[in-house]
Amino acid sequence: MVIGNTALELFIDLFRGRADCYGSWEGGCIRRPVSPELFRDHLAGTNQIGIYPAANRNGITYVRWGCTDIDVDDIDAARRIQHAFQLKDITTWVEKTRKGYHVWLFATTPIEARTMRNAYMTVHKVADVPPIEVNPKQATLSATQVGNYVRLPYPNDGSGLRYIMHSDDSPMAIEDFLHDAHAARTQPEQIEALAVMWKEPPPASAIIDTKPSAEVIALEHQMGRLSRHFFRNGPSYGDRSTGLVHLAHLCIEDGLSPTDTYHVLYDADRRWGKFDSRPDKEEQLVKMVERAMSKSGRQWDAGSQTNGPSLSR
Repeated sequence: MVIGNTALELFIDLFRGRADCYGSWEGGCIRRPVSPELFRDHLAGTNQIGIYPAANRNGITYVRWGCTDIDVDDIDAARRIQHAFQLKDITTWVEKTRKGYHVWLFATTPIEARTMRNAYMTVHKVADVPPIEVNPKQATLSATQVGNYVRLPYPNDGSGLRYIMHSDDSPMAIEDFLHDAHAARTQPEQIEALAVMWKEPPPASAIIDTKPSAEVIALEHQMGRLSRHFFRNGPSYGDRSTGLVHLAHLCIEDGLSPTDTYHVLYDADRRWGKFDSRPDKEEQLVKMVERAMSKSGRQWDAGSQTNGPSLSR
């Protein structure tokens, strides 16, 4: 793809991030300065790149854009996230990627990474879409950390993918996208208003009860596929630790409380013997529950899911 200098400048201005390194298309950090030529080569398809959004300045981590990655072919999920932002008059842009979709948000000026991330977390909760890959992935970075990068749209690689979409899902020409996206960048205070609505889920260790619920006692009768596969056949996801981790995620996805999930893991570990003889068994299992809760993006209180924030006007 060949674009003029003005369009290139607009593209750079929208997607600028950390200036001393960039991501390779294959995966990995290239510690070289990010130059205009790199952006031009990306659009030409000769050297496709990703940009690290977050940079540390005077001890504070800032970003100019956010992006959530829906790594499956679920356009409805992407549009629900976009609609949730629209409820607060925030314009976002849905990109078609190789396997799924990106939803981009561009700010008029740099804002704290934590603010951008929490705004996305709020919207994911309202849209009922699990926040699997929200960028920036880190709320804060040290001066030596780089975080995670995001591959940029519109590489001329012959695949016809990685383009911004119109509301009818048709491809948007890059010049039209650049013009419209610049005109519709979001003020920091709008993003901050969403960010303050996000409440971090409590750690599982704070709400786990040592006494199993009646549901866990009757687990063989109510858990269906989980009990049959894991309790009778044992782990089939590699080693025992990986099997326990996968079981924790499935329990949370199926709606079990952190307490019940903990007791499911406890019983499974008694059968499989990963942590059963170790003095830190309880600590290890609680950490697995906490990670599963964090990945799901759900909030729980005393064993039940709380209602998410409302974005209604």
